[in-house]
Amino acid sequence: CIASLTIFVFNYFSPFKFFVNVLFIFGYFFAYEYSIISRYYSSEMLLLFLSTGLFIKYNGKYLITISFLFFILFQDSVYAIIVGLPFYGYIISRLYESKSLQKGGRLYISLLIILSGLIISLITMIPPVDGYFNPWNIEFNKEHFISVLNTIARGYFPLPLFIRNFRDTFIFDSLKNKVLIMSICSLITLLFITFMFLRNKKILLLFYTVTIGLLFFTYTKYFGYERHHGQVYIAFVLCSYILYSDFKAKNLNSRSGSKIIEAIQVFTIKYFLIFVLSIQFIAALVAIKFEIKYPFSNAITVTKYLKSESLDNMPIVGSLWGAISVSGLLERPVYFPFSKKWQFYPVWDNSIKVVVTDKDLITQTDSISNQINSDILVLLTTDSLVIKPKNWNLIQFFEGAIVRDENFYIYKVAPQQSKY
Repeated sequence: CIASLTIFVFNYFSPFKFFVNVLFIFGYFFAYEYSIISRYYSSEMLLLFLSTGLFIKYNGKYLITISFLFFILFQDSVYAIIVGLPFYGYIISRLYESKSLQKGGRLYISLLIILSGLIISLITMIPPVDGYFNPWNIEFNKEHFISVLNTIARGYFPLPLFIRNFRDTFIFDSLKNKVLIMSICSLITLLFITFMFLRNKKILLLFYTVTIGLLFFTYTKYFGYERHHGQVYIAFVLCSYILYSDFKAKNLNSRSGSKIIEAIQVFTIKYFLIFVLSIQFIAALVAIKFEIKYPFSNAITVTKYLKSESLDNMPIVGSLWGAISVSGLLERPVYFPFSKKWQFYPVWDNSIKVVVTDKDLITQTDSISNQINSDILVLLTTDSLVIKPKNWNLIQFFEGAIVRDENFYIYKVAPQQSKY
């Protein structure tokens, strides 16, 4: 529903031609990543395009409404704040520039709403004392810096490898000089975008403020995955949204003194956005092709198997992500060795042991089996046990999922004193 509503909002306010709208709507991040897989980011897109659209179409008429939209947006994620706050600042500066907003009640109410949204978001974002989270990284590391820079290429051109496990892969991953190629691709992308936004310095400043903010967070706090790297692409589309709207309103009259730079500007404005959206469209086709051919996860198949074999009421020990899916589908807790707790979903506190060795897994499983004096099931997502005790019997396995952590190897473990 949210993704469909976003389609309506995007098209209603869109300054682009129809086929450009189609390319965006059926692009990788919109049609697949943020609408099917990482769905919690679809609300961010809806709020960003709705608030930007209201500003474009009605100027400062609905400033309080836009402010409330940003208030809600800031409760979405840290990425929503990094992207949204500069956009709000841009809207306020533009309204001042056009004399549509003067100091007074509306401005102060708007700022109060935004400040309240930020405070509430930051308070709820603070992790608990016993929380498990990545530490801040402020030391310079050349390799890490290049990796962060290369997320630009991954965000703008998310063409995956043509393999079943395509998630979070990149077309250049199989190449020997992939790091260098991705670095060049990222820098050229930024160069083209600079030329594209050069006629409107405020949009250029907005774009780099958001992009640098996202890259800084990626470097210092959390590197993330493809869904996080796509934020730089969404920021680019939003800036283009405003740029093309200004073209329609004939607000971009400045010209460069150089004919060469002028020609590059015209070229990038006409073709670069279409090029990026076309790559996104192709990437979506690749993803959908593999989605049709292979299951994303085997969790549903496993759940049906357990129920058909009357195994669904047995105690279950599970590895991380796959077991979470099965726990949810069975609507009963699973024992997670890395947290040493029976849970529906593991809470990431500082008691979590991220790496669980075969010895730890076998010892904990045998201990549980002996305590309850009953057979138990163990759900593993890889068949990588080096040590396989005699009381561990592989009864079924399910392979071929797109996500490696959603393949399953089901063991039935009988009570027996552990060798460890």
